Amino acid sequence: MYIWEMAHVYFTLIQNTVQTFQLCFPQAMMSACVHWAKVELEAFNTVMARQLSGTERGGEQWIRCLDAARTHAGKLSEVGLDFRDLVGREMAGV
Repeated sequence: MYIWEMAHVYFTLIQNTVQTFQLCFPQAMMSACVHWAKVELEAFNTVMARQLSGTERGGEQWIRCLDAARTHAGKLSEVGLDFRDLVGREMAGV
């Protein structure tokens, strides 16, 4: 449940920030926002890896947590970003 809640907060924050950025700045400046979003995703991955460190890698619970996080990351497609493949990327076994 914690991973689900954390993913919801992180990806809703990223989505809302990107959406606001797109409304306020020209498209040519979007690369700065994408960079910021990737940094936030890396922070999420770090926290998620720490939370799952005591969970069996590749086990049912571990997979469910990654799937939940990727589902939340999917909401970024509404603002033109697709980071689902980057969720958990640095974790062994992904």
